[in-house]
Amino acid sequence: MTAKSVKTPNKKSDKIVFLNRFYMIAVMKISSSEIHFNPWKHHLTFICNELLNLKRIAPEARLIMLDRIKAVNANFVDVYTGHFSEGEIKQSIADQLNHLEFKDYEGFRYWLGTKKYQLITLNDESVWVVRESEQFLNVIHIHPSRKPPLTFRIHGNALKTVVGLLCMQPDCQIKSPSLVSVNQLRKEFLDLSPVKGVGNLQRIMRFYDLVKNQLNILGETEPKY
Repeated sequence: MTAKSVKTPNKKSDKIVFLNRFYMIAVMKISSSEIHFNPWKHHLTFICNELLNLKRIAPEARLIMLDRIKAVNANFVDVYTGHFSEGEIKQSIADQLNHLEFKDYEGFRYWLGTKKYQLITLNDESVWVVRESEQFLNVIHIHPSRKPPLTFRIHGNALKTVVGLLCMQPDCQIKSPSLVSVNQLRKEFLDLSPVKGVGNLQRIMRFYDLVKNQLNILGETEPKY
């Protein structure tokens, strides 16, 4: 009778298998709900859908929208102009982060590196900045990169001015605002200093035209969030 060979346990390989199994169990799963993104600052279609919604709600809601938009800071902001919804953006970034298989948030912070942010490119070629939230623990903050394509860079006060103008127009009818109407809105509703000079007004109008075109495209379609 031939004796059966018995495989001697390899303690080293068994340890590796155990560690791999433990690692797979311990991998952090990032949900899209853990990703913070302010669409009022960074998402053109979201802003336009909110403006279109004004047609279907009470007039006093316009003042509520102005209060929301006033919270946008005065620094430059980058607005995403692509077709992905807020939810699609967050889910796509969550999927890419999960593919990296971080063990925990310390692993995520290590990936961010000394500059404390990384760039992620989505399928539409838009580029997004990924960093840890400064306000909330274990929350990821994202915003569009200033790099083209699909990014429009604008001063925060100019963004507030454009949204405020469209918000206060009856039924969101598109009209070319004058310097007088711009400054009246900034003073009475936004607590901003007046715009000085045609050059500054033209910079505001470039974003105004972008929003106007997007509103025309969206028309009466249902908002996509």
